[in-house]
Amino acid sequence: MTEEVALDGVYAATEEAFRKENLERAEYLLMPAIDQFPNDARLLFYTGCLLFKKGYVHLAALAFKRAIELDDAPHVYSNLGACYRRMNLNDQGLEVLRLALDRSPDYAPTLVNIGSMYVNEGNPAGGIPYLERAVEIGGERGAVWNLGLLYLESARFAEGFDNYRAGVQHERAERKYGSPSRSCSRPSCSPRSAARASGSSSGASRASGTSSCSAP
Repeated sequence: MTEEVALDGVYAATEEAFRKENLERAEYLLMPAIDQFPNDARLLFYTGCLLFKKGYVHLAALAFKRAIELDDAPHVYSNLGACYRRMNLNDQGLEVLRLALDRSPDYAPTLVNIGSMYVNEGNPAGGIPYLERAVEIGGERGAVWNLGLLYLESARFAEGFDNYRAGVQHERAERKYGSPSRSCSRPSCSPRSAARASGSSSGASRASGTSSCSAP
């Protein structure tokens, strides 16, 4: 019982640190906890998110892979796919992201990640349906932007420029006013934990699309 109470406190404090984009605080909380509870899937998920946000993508992938071994959750597969994309391991990323969609077909971060895999890959038609579905669901950063890029690659210029402009406007609004709150996890961290919601840090550069790594 004491361990459960202690872990609940770490979970809550870590989620609060992510919401405030306080990675130093998240690291302070997570590193001792993961040493004490190395087989806790939720702590491993949080650790993977922290490592991804700090740019240690290979280490983040290891944390997510271990979390999957302990808890077969779609949001963890989605984050692992984002890691593979960042490392330019697209085949492995697509395989993992399809596993995520098998578990949760309408999880927007997965749809954004799998759609982003097709940006600049010479097969825009392969990614468009995923991103169209993500835009239809709404609320996931990167969906409109990446869809615009794929439309442009497909010579659907009117739709491409419309989405591209919408993505620029949304990004500027987020910078100026802050992101709107959502129920699902996102890069700037929503109040609800992705570990509880089976349900984005930004991925690659704009020229190659963005990927989504869901944080608590």
